[in-house]
Amino acid sequence: MNSDYNYERQNDGTCALVPGLSKPNHKEECAKDKTLIEWFEPTGYRRIPITTCQGGKELDKGESHACEGKEALWRGKQGGMGAFGIFFLTIVCLGMAGAIGWIIWNRWSGKFGYVLAFFSFLLLLLFFFFLFFFPSYQTRISN
Repeated sequence: MNSDYNYERQNDGTCALVPGLSKPNHKEECAKDKTLIEWFEPTGYRRIPITTCQGGKELDKGESHACEGKEALWRGKQGGMGAFGIFFLTIVCLGMAGAIGWIIWNRWSGKFGYVLAFFSFLLLLLFFFFLFFFPSYQTRISN
């Protein structure tokens, strides 16, 4: 890793902003390259273009931001809830629906209780319908 523009290497090996200079504006890269989806906050480090390093900690990438007009693609790249999140949400919803159904069934054991338990089950099915058939809803949950 080299120091980014307007940064200089310190004695301890880190890169610090040169006094009197401002951080480079990495947002301008989006205007130069229309294929980019995101830009990163400057960290003081710059990756050497001919490097063969792969994986590991990427010191040259700070906080990620979407390029103008590419917000939806950027959100999609960040990922949704993931398999564990959907599994956990499913278990929580089933547990809550079961608890509500059990309470309704026991407190109102006549016809009214059966109707309420049935409608709580329908509400749960409606939630799963939105969860699995509208992926943008999953993205909004995770962000």
